[in-house]
Amino acid sequence: MKFYQFRRILVHLLLFLACLSVAGGMMMVRSFTDNYSVDGSACTSYEQTSDFEQHFYKYVERVSAYTALRNQGYEPDASVSGINGRAIRGSDFRAFPTDTEQAQVEFYNRKLNGGRTSFLYYVEGIAPSADYISPQLQKLCSAAGNDPVTQIKKMVNEGAPYFIIYNSGIYNTNLDNYGFLTPSVRSYLLEGEGFKTLYALSSGNFEGSIDDFSDGYHLFARARSLYQIGRTSSAVGLICTLVFLGFALFLCGYPAGYRLPEGETDPAAIRRSKRSQVDLRGFDRVPAEVALLGCILVYLLLRYFLLGYLWDAYLMRLVTENRDLVYFFLQFTLSYLFFVPYFFSLVRRYKAGTLFSGLFVVRGGKKLMHWIRRFFENRSITMQAGILLLLFFVGGFLALGLLYLAGVHMEGFYLILGLLLYIVLFLLLAHRILRTCADLNIIIQETEQIQDGSFDHKVPETLRSVPARTLGGYINNIGQGLENAVAEQVKSERLKTALITNVSHDIKTPLTSIINYVDLLKRMDLDNEKANGYLEILNNKSWRLKNLIEDLVEASKASSGAITLQCERLNYIELIRQSCAEYEDRFAQRHLSMITSLPDHPVYIFADGRRTFRIIENLLSNAGKYALEGTRVYVDVDEADGQVSLSIKNISATQLNISAEELMERFVRGDQSRSTEGSGLGLSIAESLAKLQGADFRLDLDGDLFKATLTFPVYHP
Repeated sequence: MKFYQFRRILVHLLLFLACLSVAGGMMMVRSFTDNYSVDGSACTSYEQTSDFEQHFYKYVERVSAYTALRNQGYEPDASVSGINGRAIRGSDFRAFPTDTEQAQVEFYNRKLNGGRTSFLYYVEGIAPSADYISPQLQKLCSAAGNDPVTQIKKMVNEGAPYFIIYNSGIYNTNLDNYGFLTPSVRSYLLEGEGFKTLYALSSGNFEGSIDDFSDGYHLFARARSLYQIGRTSSAVGLICTLVFLGFALFLCGYPAGYRLPEGETDPAAIRRSKRSQVDLRGFDRVPAEVALLGCILVYLLLRYFLLGYLWDAYLMRLVTENRDLVYFFLQFTLSYLFFVPYFFSLVRRYKAGTLFSGLFVVRGGKKLMHWIRRFFENRSITMQAGILLLLFFVGGFLALGLLYLAGVHMEGFYLILGLLLYIVLFLLLAHRILRTCADLNIIIQETEQIQDGSFDHKVPETLRSVPARTLGGYINNIGQGLENAVAEQVKSERLKTALITNVSHDIKTPLTSIINYVDLLKRMDLDNEKANGYLEILNNKSWRLKNLIEDLVEASKASSGAITLQCERLNYIELIRQSCAEYEDRFAQRHLSMITSLPDHPVYIFADGRRTFRIIENLLSNAGKYALEGTRVYVDVDEADGQVSLSIKNISATQLNISAEELMERFVRGDQSRSTEGSGLGLSIAESLAKLQGADFRLDLDGDLFKATLTFPVYHP
């Protein structure tokens, strides 16, 4: 035999002995607690047991009957001594239904007064009746020099079990916690005649007595000893079981030459290597349910044959002592040999990765779930919800019916079945709802990112519910479409900007030549006045075209963000004053009055000075071109809530039949006849430059009133 095989056999043998120790110890503990327990706790002394109390009250009953017979004049034979026979079950009166009163007196005399007994009594009679005292109590009184009542009180104070009853029916005892002082026993005791008080107690000397208490005490002492042994055996056996079970689980399935792959760090590869090296046996390839059913059937057959037929017919006769222990050993061994190897078979299957895949329940469950999934995939969401609610409704009625049957027939089977059905249906509905809600929550979170501009973001395809996966696919397609549209728009804007820049550059070259040649012709001092007039017109139009091209290029760069800003700390008020000063002469040419309302203190902003000046210049230029002659232009600055706003208001010379949004579009002018010199790009350029600097630009139209507002955050260095 190879070493690793011997090691396995030794571990399993030690595991069997450890399990046997645990099971045997638990059996001894349970046997003791079943027979000797008080309020669920094991008895520590014989006086706590029900056996003692039963005997004690039977002796109290005998004292009452003995007193009644003695008061009637029956005297026991003085020559009788010793105790004959064992305890009689039930009432002693019922044990002698035909005997004479004299025979009963003799029986009670032997039980109460003959030989050594641990039961003591004293009966105070009513005159002219005499008192009755047990010989053992009389000896104790003589040795202590006490009267019977004093001696009894002394023993009661020392903790002796006692029972005292008066002829009025009032009783006192320290044993009635065990429930043996029933109304029938109390009524029987009250039938006793001729006593004033009946004292009964136990001396506790069970080893030195020969009576019913002695037999019960020796049985209790033996059971208590086995109980202590069982507790120790269970504790030690449990520790050993855990240790040897760990060794057995570690060795289970792996051959002697088992080795982990050297240098491998991937956990998945290590698990595959472990599974491939597991030594599966023929029994391990049988489906687990079939193997379990076979083990149960063979076990039941052998148990019936070995522990039923053979035990009753032959084996029980061969065992003369401790038959219960032998029967327990055979039963435990038979159970261990069948079910522990099956457990290690499951362990080998688990290590090889075939435990769950080989189960019929798993295979059937997969097919059922596949069919259910296909069924629901072909139904609408409303139909799916309706089917689930219908199942829950019908199943709820069935569960209520089973619970009703459980209440009518008082059977736990219907109760468990009804609760199980309701729980399964509830879990099915809750799982479906929670899974759908979880998928919906994921879709909401993912679409929020798409809404924020991440058009390339995708809803994960790992959603479990089919409607959620379908919706996620649609959202991904929408996001892809938006991303493509944005990309096309960006590409179009870039092409437009590039086209404008390139065309503007190509136009500026011949335009520069035209301007230069016009300038040369003007220097030649031509005598022809018409020619000089034409040259002046040509000069004005060429410079206007040059300004238009420059505005167009600047508008394209501003809208596309292709401008490098040089932001710094600026005095916004001073910049506005400078701009207004430059346009005073132009406004005067058109008879426009500029009304300014500026704060006296400086207000600082963080912006590009040249670009900001261009915005203000465009607004003032727009007012100078389109304001009604002879009117006023208002320039106001308002500072509030950390913001500083510049507003320029004027009355339009022409009727404004256009919205503020349309007016800020490129090449759109308030003068629909386009008779003025404007290009229609000033407001668009101003808006783009304001956005690039983080400012807010807004137009407001109220009839012919035109108002432009430029707002910057106040800069606090």
